Amino acid sequence: MAFSDFLDPVLSPLLDMNSFLAIFLISLVITVIITFVYKYTTDQKKMKGLKEELKKIQRQIKEQKANPKKAMELQQRAMKLNMDFMKNSFKSTLYTILPIILIFGWLNSHMAYEQLSPGEPFEVTVYFEKYLKGNVTLGAVEDIVFETPASQELTIEENSLNWILKQENTGPNQLSIEFEGVSHSFPIIVTEERRYENPKIIVKDKPFTHILVGNKPIRPLDGFSLFGWHPGWLGTYIIFSIVLSTLLRKALKLV
Repeated sequence: MAFSDFLDPVLSPLLDMNSFLAIFLISLVITVIITFVYKYTTDQKKMKGLKEELKKIQRQIKEQKANPKKAMELQQRAMKLNMDFMKNSFKSTLYTILPIILIFGWLNSHMAYEQLSPGEPFEVTVYFEKYLKGNVTLGAVEDIVFETPASQELTIEENSLNWILKQENTGPNQLSIEFEGVSHSFPIIVTEERRYENPKIIVKDKPFTHILVGNKPIRPLDGFSLFGWHPGWLGTYIIFSIVLSTLLRKALKLV
C-alpha cells in the first residue's frame, strides 16, 4: 500500500470520473490552493516593486550594448534582484510542497494506468541480460489461464520473452519467473476498480533485469500528441496547471 493511500476517502470519488475530468478537477483545486497560499504568504507590494525594478534594469542593459562594463554591473544587479524575488516567493512553496507530494503519490498509484480487468488478457514481458539461452517458466499461484505456453525458450538473439495471461476472477495473485534455477516473484492484482500494482518492476536477481506487466497507460487527453508525446496524468496536470495558474494570477493581479 502506498504511503499516500490514506487520501483514499477524500480523493477516491475521482476514480469514478472520466480521467480527463478527474485530472482537470485536481489541477484546478491544487492551483487554487497554491495561488491563494502564494497571495497571502508573499509581500505583493514588494514583489511588484522588484519586478518593476527588474524591467527597468533589463531596459538599461539593452541601452548599454556599447559599454560592456556597465552592462555587466547591471546584469549583476539584476541577478541579485532575481534572487530576492525567488527568496520572497519560496516561503509559499514550503507550505504546499508536502501536500502536493502526497497528492502526486496518490495520483501515480491510481491514475497512471488502467487496471487489469477479470477475463481480459494482459501481457507480461520479462527482460534478461544479454547473450543467454535456456528454458524460462512463468508460474502463477492460482486462477491464471495461459494463452501462450508457460515455458518458453530464450535464445542468444533475444533479451526478452512475452506471455499473454488471463485471470477470470478478481483478486491479487503472485507470479514467478524462473530461469536456470533462479526465480523472482512479483504481485499483480485483477480488479474492477481503478487499482493496480506497479507494472514496472526492476529486478535485482540476475539474470533478470526488469519486468513489465501490461497495464495500459491512462491518456487523459486521448489522441492529443505533442511531437509524438502523449501526456499521461502528470503531463496533463502540468498543462492544466500552467493554463489555470496563468489565468488565476492575472485575475488576482499577482506577480
